[in-house]
Amino acid sequence: MNALNYIHKRLSGALNSQEVEVFNAWLDADPRNKSLFEQQKRIWDQSANFGSDLNVDVDKALLLFKSKIATVDQVPKEAKKVSLFSNSFLRIAASILFIFGSVAIWYVMSDNVVTHDQLVQTDGDIKKLTLADNSQITMNAKSSLNYPESFPGRERRVTLKGEAFFAIAKNPEKPFIISTESGEIKVLGTRFNVKETTNPSGIEVLVEEGRVSFQTKSKDAVHILSAGDKLILNNTTSQMLIQHKSNMNDLVWFTHSLEYVNAKLGTVVSDLSKYFKVPIHLEQPCLEGLRFTSPMDLSKNQDVKRIVEILTESLNLKVIPSQTDTIILDGVCQ
Repeated sequence: MNALNYIHKRLSGALNSQEVEVFNAWLDADPRNKSLFEQQKRIWDQSANFGSDLNVDVDKALLLFKSKIATVDQVPKEAKKVSLFSNSFLRIAASILFIFGSVAIWYVMSDNVVTHDQLVQTDGDIKKLTLADNSQITMNAKSSLNYPESFPGRERRVTLKGEAFFAIAKNPEKPFIISTESGEIKVLGTRFNVKETTNPSGIEVLVEEGRVSFQTKSKDAVHILSAGDKLILNNTTSQMLIQHKSNMNDLVWFTHSLEYVNAKLGTVVSDLSKYFKVPIHLEQPCLEGLRFTSPMDLSKNQDVKRIVEILTESLNLKVIPSQTDTIILDGVCQ
């Protein structure tokens, strides 16, 4: 629902019966909605009777209006012989401009314009969204995002529960703010991932591009993160860690790719097990220390067995038959 359109149609008597029901429901949904409507109604009524009853400082408005048309003084005298506007007309015109100019500025600058929020929830699937400002958001499974249908105020604010990757459209005059249970992330335009953790309770913010700021709910110091930085906050202990040159493999759910350079096999197996949701077990603890170097494009190889073959061929491992879904790897420790 576009609140301003509905208000104007209501005041002009242009709402149909179905729109009247929608408008009344919107009006009752929030006291701010009713306040906005009453304010617009007063302006509407005044504009219809802008004569002697208009409660506007006309002299002040006239001075402001005349200052805007001061360039008239630069016109040759011959062109001034015919007066297009009487002084009384200028006074009325200035009043109208003062009223509607103020309303326009209030609409643009006010944070009190109420728009209906949209709530998107994901179960087991990943979902992509495009917001009104063209920001792109990819939500991980079991997440929810609450966002407005538009951003009429001086900021763009959404509320996240779960995990999502944000590619925010740049707008230096209107920061994008993500509210979470742990705090707020504020950006002007960048790419980053936000993940709420449950055990322990906290949050992780990983920046792929640009810079973001994070501030806890207690409103302590603002923490600035640059590309490659990862912030980890434990809500229980209030401990915060900022890692530089972080492992971008944490974004595998979004990028569907992994890249390893001399990584431990234990780390590789753990990442693959989480991504494919299939348990992968190393038969001998010493195998965890084997080193592996290779990129993995998981978007083309969605079969976990094919990915495991890459490991077995690279590290001379073998798959041990299992009676369960668990993939068991064995080999010679080096």
